Amino acid sequence: MAAQTLLIPSTPNLPTAGEQHGWGRLIGASAALAAVELAGQVQGPLLLLAEDPRQADQLEAEIRFFAANSIDVHHFVEWETLPWDNFSPHQDIVSRRLSV
Repeated sequence: MAAQTLLIPSTPNLPTAGEQHGWGRLIGASAALAAVELAGQVQGPLLLLAEDPRQADQLEAEIRFFAANSIDVHHFVEWETLPWDNFSPHQDIVSRRLSV
């Protein structure tokens, strides 16, 4: 059974190098669904930006749900330290960021 697209046309109008492109007014999990559909139609990686760590975690979970393990999802986690802190981020955070 072929994958059905709900939000992205079968031949999306993608930006060329140097152009900016964005989606607006995507409510709830529709941003994650659109990202999964677009990832299935483009060659190479797709970068999504979140407003904060909470939204990033939610977006990652929704993408994993809609993708059903059909695409690789990598989460570039936040440092969880402030610039003036006198300690380094946890080693697990450093490792995850380096792996991405």
